[in-house]
Amino acid sequence: MPYEEKIRRKNISYDQIPEFYRKALVILEDKSFYTNN
Repeated sequence: MPYEEKIRRKNISYDQIPEFYRKALVILEDKSFYTNN
């Protein structure tokens, strides 16, 4: 998986990945919420 390789190169620990994904999902949900409503 190329994405996992990028994460390893940046030395991001696996414990930090879920938090990053949560923040990204919240941002995406906010954008879609404001554009749809």
